[in-house]
Amino acid sequence: MRLRALATALLGLLFLAGVAGAAQVSEDTFEDRMAEARSVLLDGLRDHSSWLRGQKLFLERKGVLETIIALDPEDHEAMRALGWKKSRGGEWAPPKKPKHLRNYSESALTKAGERYLAAIEPALLMLRDLHADPGLSDPQRERVEQEILRVVPDDPDLRARRGEVRAGTRWVLEETMRAAYQRKKIEELVSHALATLDRPEPVEAGPREASLGTWTRVLATPAGLVFGSVEGEELDEMGMLLQASLDIFQKLLDPRAALPQPLTVALLASPAEAADYLERHPGLSDEDRARLVETAGTWIENDNDIAYWTDRQDARLDGVCRLLQSHLLGSSFHLGIHRPWVHEGFGLYLTERLVGTRQTWFLPVRDRDGGEKLRTALLESPEWKRIALELLDRSETPQLPALFLAKPEGFASEDLVLSYAFAAFLIEAHGDVVGGVLSDIGAGRRDRAVIEACLGRDLGQIEERFHRWLREGDEAERGELQLPDSPGGVGAQASADERR
Repeated sequence: MRLRALATALLGLLFLAGVAGAAQVSEDTFEDRMAEARSVLLDGLRDHSSWLRGQKLFLERKGVLETIIALDPEDHEAMRALGWKKSRGGEWAPPKKPKHLRNYSESALTKAGERYLAAIEPALLMLRDLHADPGLSDPQRERVEQEILRVVPDDPDLRARRGEVRAGTRWVLEETMRAAYQRKKIEELVSHALATLDRPEPVEAGPREASLGTWTRVLATPAGLVFGSVEGEELDEMGMLLQASLDIFQKLLDPRAALPQPLTVALLASPAEAADYLERHPGLSDEDRARLVETAGTWIENDNDIAYWTDRQDARLDGVCRLLQSHLLGSSFHLGIHRPWVHEGFGLYLTERLVGTRQTWFLPVRDRDGGEKLRTALLESPEWKRIALELLDRSETPQLPALFLAKPEGFASEDLVLSYAFAAFLIEAHGDVVGGVLSDIGAGRRDRAVIEACLGRDLGQIEERFHRWLREGDEAERGELQLPDSPGGVGAQASADERR
C-alpha cells in the first residue's frame, strides 16, 4: 500500500537501544501494555478507514480493513465492509469472489499517507516505549516488533535491526542473501582451482611406490604423488582434487592450512588390489590389515599414505577428498571425531563442494528409529535443505544444544543431517567468522559460547534464524523466492588469520 510506504519514515525515530540489567517485565504487565497499544492502534485505524470511505479511496481502505481484522478477529463491521458473510453456524468467511475495488480521488490519495501516519502515530509511540524497555524478554520484544510490522511492514530501520533485507517483494534474512552469493563464489573458487592449478605430471614410480604394487601411472603434483591401478582420467582428476582440497580449505577456513609431505594417494580398482597394497605396506600390522580390508579406504597417518578402493570412481574420489578434509580439520583446528558435528558436518559440506557428492562419513550412523531412510536421503537427495527443515519442523525442542553436546557413540542420521546443514549455514551465511569459530572450539572453548559470541546472538535466536534460513533457501531452490545478487563474499581468509 502506498500509504504504508510513506509511513516508514516515522519508525526511524521511534527506536532507542535498551539498557541491559533492568528488571524483567512480567507477562501480566506486558500483556496489559500490548492490549492498551493495540486498542489505540485499532481506534486510529478505524478512524482512518472512515476517512478513506468518505474520500472514496476504497482500494486503500481494503488494506486498512484487513489489518483491523488481523488485529481484532471479532470486528464484524470490518468484515461486513469487505463483503464477509456469516454462516448459520455463526462463522464469518470472506467472499469467494471479492469485489474489484479502486480509488476514485487522486487528490485525496495524495493526502492518505500523511493521514495514515497521524492515525497510527500514538500507538506506535506506545509500542516504541514498550520496545525500548530493557526488561523485555526476546519473545516479548519479538511480539512488539511483529505488531509494528503489521502496520509499517517496510520500515528499513526495524528490518535492519532484525537482520533482514529486501528480496523483491519479500523481506528475508541477511543470512539468506549472503548465502546465495557465497554459494556462487564457492562454485567459482572450485571451478577456478580445478582449471588453473598445476596439471599432474607423469613420473616414474620411485622405489617406495613400486614396492607397494604395479601401477598404471604415477602422477606428481605440488600436493603429493597420485598413483593407482584405475583406468582413464581418474588419476588426473584425483591429482587436481588433491590440490583443490587444500586450496578451498585455505580460502574458506584457514589460509595457513597445509598437507603433510611427502603425501601419496593410491586409487585401487578392486578389493583384491587393496589387499595386496595393504599386505605390502610396511607401516601396517597384521591386525591393521585385517581391520582395514573390511573398509573402503584409509589414511595411514604415520606414513602419510592415502589408499581408497571401491568399485566406483565417484566413491573413490569422494572418499579421498573426505579423508583430506578430515585431516585438515584436525591439523588446522585440532577438531576430530570427538567433535562429531564439526567433523562430519564440515567434512561432508566441503567434500560436496569439491566433487558434488556426500558419500563418506566416519561414524556408523543409523536413523533413531533403527532404519536408514534419513541416512539414504542425505546420501542421495539433492534437496538437503528440505530434509533438515523437516527435522526442525517436527521437533518440539531446540536441536542445536543437543547437537553440540552429541558424542560419537549414539550419533544418529538426524545428527548427521543437522551437522551438515549447520556447517553450510556457518560457511555460507557467516563466512567472515567461521574460521574463528572452529579455531576457538578447537582451543577448548564451549561450542555454544563460541557460536553465540561470534554470531552475536543467543543460541535460541541462532536456531530460529537457522530454521528460517533453511526455509527461505528451500523456497529459493524451488523457485518460490527470487534472490538478487548481493554484495559481500568469501572474505574468511583475513578474518580467520586475524583471530589466530
